[in-house]
Amino acid sequence: MKIFIITGEKSGDLLASKVINQLKKNYKNLELKGCGGEHLAKENIKNIFAQKEINLMGFFEVIPSLFKILKLINFTVAEIIKFKPDIVITVDAPDFNFRVTKKLKKLNFKTKYIHVVAPTVWAYREYRAKKIAKIYDLLLVLFPFEPPYFEKYNLKTKFIGHPLIFEQYRIDKEIISPKLLKNKLPLLVLTLGSRDQEVKTLLPIYLEVISKLKARGLKFTTAIPTFNKYINLIKASFPDALITTNQDDKYFAFKNAVAVIAKSGTNNFEIAKAKAPFSICYKVNLFTYILLKLMVKTKYVNLINILAKKEIIAEFIQYKCKADLITEHTYMLMTDDTYRKEQIIAQNLYLKDFVNNNQDPSKIAAEEIIKLVKPF
Repeated sequence: MKIFIITGEKSGDLLASKVINQLKKNYKNLELKGCGGEHLAKENIKNIFAQKEINLMGFFEVIPSLFKILKLINFTVAEIIKFKPDIVITVDAPDFNFRVTKKLKKLNFKTKYIHVVAPTVWAYREYRAKKIAKIYDLLLVLFPFEPPYFEKYNLKTKFIGHPLIFEQYRIDKEIISPKLLKNKLPLLVLTLGSRDQEVKTLLPIYLEVISKLKARGLKFTTAIPTFNKYINLIKASFPDALITTNQDDKYFAFKNAVAVIAKSGTNNFEIAKAKAPFSICYKVNLFTYILLKLMVKTKYVNLINILAKKEIIAEFIQYKCKADLITEHTYMLMTDDTYRKEQIIAQNLYLKDFVNNNQDPSKIAAEEIIKLVKPF
């Protein structure tokens, strides 16, 4: 069976690779082509371009790359038609993927169209639900409250659960990352994100926070899980920090953190599951923020807060993304045991709702895909 698959970022690449791995149990000769990262590379995908080419965020931030993105859309459509896949699977990256699928449908290209990770129609641009119902055969969603938004337009939608909540951390505390605890100081973890703009925006703010916490007399070790391409930049900014690109190191750091200051995003589930108290930070182009404020319907950004309908995880977004405010909250987490424990209990209360009957999301996804494409 031939599958054309497009993933827009690292988390989507990981989920897609697990779904493909499950499909291989039923189809011995899968031929993969498309756009993936390091995880799909292990499944032998033939990449038509690098994943980073479509890993873009924000309305106005995309403008400089708009011409290149439009060319990539047309190129991708042409490659799919040439490849003649039995299935097209798109993962996240809605602004790119939906345009590709829409063009293929207009050209009357016959295949099965599957999308994984729903657009956030519950937050803004709800009209997209009706639009994608016209171009996809199956939608696989990560959150329990999402199916009704799409089912009302007769799009077959299945809640598979969030893979980061289902995943178990297999970490040997005696072996992994002894350097993180060797000086026995409290561990403060920082996450900066996977995009250049996120790192450049948050780095100076985090630097100021660390400085202010130390000025208050706190003694701690700073740990920063990151990606290889940011190692030199972060080392130059945080010469005393423990910097790692290893997944086990990252989970170990979360599990042993007295507090985490996190970039808002997928990593928030990893942190919550590790039972670490944390806050989230994010800042975008001012014009993008104004546009989002006009469009977004939800009061909160973090999904745990959205499900709880209250701020369990402190949010420092845009104008609140200031060193003084982040420092104040982090100081409380690091010095007040009761405050820290209350947050951990509250955030973990909602995690179970993001898993479908404790089943593997990739297995559920593969089963739904198999139902759709039989008799291959």
